[in-house]
This record gives sequence, structure tokens and C-alpha cells, in this order.
Amino acid sequence: FGSQSYAPSRDYDERFGTFDFRKHFYGRMGDFDSKEEFNCACWLDTQAQKGKIMYWVRNLVRREGCSFFLQKATGRFYPDFLCQLPDKDSKPGPIVAVEYKGADRWKDAEDDRLIGGLWENLSDGRCRFIMIKDQQFELIEPKLDP
Repeated sequence: FGSQSYAPSRDYDERFGTFDFRKHFYGRMGDFDSKEEFNCACWLDTQAQKGKIMYWVRNLVRREGCSFFLQKATGRFYPDFLCQLPDKDSKPGPIVAVEYKGADRWKDAEDDRLIGGLWENLSDGRCRFIMIKDQQFELIEPKLDP
């Protein structure tokens, strides 16, 4: 969440709809790959407006110095969204990485789920990971709990 380190190659142009995003960390927002990803961003922003998320960002893919990724044996995995949870006890809250996966690509994403789960397990509670499909946004909620 560096203030000067966000440079999308393409900004979101409202092709999937309009929404008053209030909690995206940056003034610019990288484009979405699908209507479902846009809907996920709307859901995350709504949760942020309720105070469950401090702020979130549309993660960029393959943007050196601007992207968050998890290293795999066969390449890199770039989760779609990163969310900073509210501070607890004067310490930054956990980071939640959210990946929205189309149902047609769910089976092929098993290695992404595994590396995300490993990242979460090794983080000592500082990081959380969830991959969802079929607009099941309610599955994200347990990851937002303090």
C-alpha cells in the first residue's frame, strides 16, 4: 500500500457498471477482468464502508514494483484484491488477499489455492487468503473477523 506505487496499465472505465468506490486505497483503480470481479470489488467496498475493512486495492498483475504476488514453482500468482483490516491494539490489522475465480477456471486454480493457504498458514495470523467463485461473497466474511 505504498502511496506512490500504483500504476495500472488501464484504469477501470465503468464498462461493467458504476459504483461510488470510497475505500479503494488509491485515487486510480486498475481495470477488472469481468463483471464478477467488479461485483466483488463493490462488495469489498461496501464492507469497508461498514468498517470491516480499512481500505482495499485492486491488485495489478505483472506490474513490477506495483503488484503483490505469491511465488509458485511454475510462476507467480497475483490475487485480485488486497484488503487491510482495521488496526487492533495499536497494530496494523491482517491483510486479506481475495481471489475471484470463474467457475470454469476453478479446477485449474488448485495450485493458487494451495499457495494462498500456505502463505496464510505461515504468516502467524498476519495474512489471510480466500478464493471464491459463483459470487459467493459471504464466504469472505469469516476472513474479515478480528
